[in-house]
Amino acid sequence: MAAAGLGRALEVVAEFELDAGDARAALNLLTEHTAPPEALIMRARAAAAEAERRAAELAELERRLDWTIGTRTRTFVVGLLGLLFTLLPLATAVTEGHLTLHTYGEQVAWDGGFLVVVLLLGVWARESMTKTLINQRVFASILFLFVAQVALHTGFWMIGAPLVISQLGMMILWVAVAGMFAIAIDRRMWLAAAGYLAAFLLAARFPDRRWYAMAAANGVMTLNGVWVWKPKELRYSAEERARRRR
Repeated sequence: MAAAGLGRALEVVAEFELDAGDARAALNLLTEHTAPPEALIMRARAAAAEAERRAAELAELERRLDWTIGTRTRTFVVGLLGLLFTLLPLATAVTEGHLTLHTYGEQVAWDGGFLVVVLLLGVWARESMTKTLINQRVFASILFLFVAQVALHTGFWMIGAPLVISQLGMMILWVAVAGMFAIAIDRRMWLAAAGYLAAFLLAARFPDRRWYAMAAANGVMTLNGVWVWKPKELRYSAEERARRRR
């Protein structure tokens, strides 16, 4: 009678654990049962297998959303592109127009060149940039920006709009992409979006100063991206790192 009572108690508690979602605890209880019901054993095993599957899926999702994976490569790609995208407009402004893009053909060629650079960087960094969902979205956003930029200038070229209007339209594109990036991917990039918006308004008011505005906005974006994405160990002093290890 005592053994039967204990067995029944184990079954009741095991069912309670199953209902509570702890299949592993239920299985542990049933191992103490001298003759556990086969149906209850099967139910507990199935629930445990399902829990393990969900845990594996959650671990994979956490890995794909982990900002720390591929940090160095992501920072390098953003920093390199940002540096180029800052220096070229600045050089145009400083040389007082000698490097200015005077025709749509030159502008589209410039954009196409940047697109090729992005694609080459993507091939070089494909292992890191495809390892996580975050890195995939960062690279896809950069790639989309340059593809859209080529399309934008080509479209304005086809309708015969003045080149300066197309270049101001390009800056609105930067505002839109940076803003959506800050909203959907990393809100810490709001400073870059704000910088692009301010630069567009300044360039619209003073079109002849648009290259300075472009360079300044791209510089803000570069510093913003490098700062928020640089490896964590580089953010802290040696003293603080030692304190964190303790």
